[in-house]
Amino acid sequence: MLFATIVQAVFGITYRKRNRWRKIRFLRAMQLRGYWLMDAVHYPINRIGGRKVNSRARERFIKRERFKLLRRIAKLASQNRGSLRAIVLIKNIVYQALAKTLRHAGYNVPQPGPIGFPRWHRDPATIDGIRTALQMQPRGRGSK
Repeated sequence: MLFATIVQAVFGITYRKRNRWRKIRFLRAMQLRGYWLMDAVHYPINRIGGRKVNSRARERFIKRERFKLLRRIAKLASQNRGSLRAIVLIKNIVYQALAKTLRHAGYNVPQPGPIGFPRWHRDPATIDGIRTALQMQPRGRGSK
């Protein structure tokens, strides 16, 4: 659902999941435009040990892993000539857990507030939030 919404926001194309090669082609096209998708943590945090995890606990997991995320972002930046144009945070809890840390580390988080996770495929509110954040990016080399 999130991937289809991001494709709609970036390319204006309705993405339908048909096969994994189609997704890989879209990911490569996004990377050529300078967009990289990255999860805040390397493991699912909606359920741990078979139990549903509440929002506060998820935020704690994300905050606890933030330095690993910063290392992954720094590595990605170094592989891309040392600069990243912007980091757009999707999902309220992700924004709350990471925006301040990323800005303090010198990264451009262009959105003034959270962009909600899509409630359905190609959710217009999420699409508008992504498009607005991407338009707010500074021109040129960017930050960091």
